[in-house]
Amino acid sequence: MDIKYFSNFALKIKQKIKITSNFKNDLIPIGKDRNIRNYNKKSHKKAAVIIFCFQDSLGNICFPLIKRQVYDGVHSGQISLPGGKKDPKDKSLWETAKRELNEELGVDVSVLKKLKKLKDLYIPPSNFLVTPYIAYTYETPNFIINRREVAELIIIKMEDLILLNKVNGRVSNSYLKNVLVPGYTINKNFVWGATAMIIKEFQYILNLTVD
Repeated sequence: MDIKYFSNFALKIKQKIKITSNFKNDLIPIGKDRNIRNYNKKSHKKAAVIIFCFQDSLGNICFPLIKRQVYDGVHSGQISLPGGKKDPKDKSLWETAKRELNEELGVDVSVLKKLKKLKDLYIPPSNFLVTPYIAYTYETPNFIINRREVAELIIIKMEDLILLNKVNGRVSNSYLKNVLVPGYTINKNFVWGATAMIIKEFQYILNLTVD
């Protein structure tokens, strides 16, 4: 994939692609739909995540996921998009997304270009309302992993994401005990919950860009 292809990819997402009412996110765990859509607007915390698109050295359009370190929290050890809680100093959630990308993966956000904001998503276990963004850069990033927060960097090619199908896997953590949930298997990792739901929406958009 050359830089012209990447430019066309970015242009389609930014200017032409819209989520329609026909889109149904089947990565929402059974019984959780009501909790996800009906949240208390006064008491939730705000956060932002980012789908950071770039070309690797071989010309593949990619984006990173991270495996979080184990810590005392509901998202301990989970696979997620780069991102985190809004800081009081952040002027906007877009600024939050950029700051977190820089802090977690050392990406130079001065060359980052915003493409699209996706649907906000409420996460009941941690009481966060998460705003996802799609962004890109023409430069191949030099990732500098913050090992305090990130246990593993996982790079996904867009061409592989388009072909992903939903699978079901069993999850056990601080609030779930051997529960069957929908998700994706990505690089031998089971990705579920909010991250899988956001990726599903992005996958839907990618499929609309295919001529």
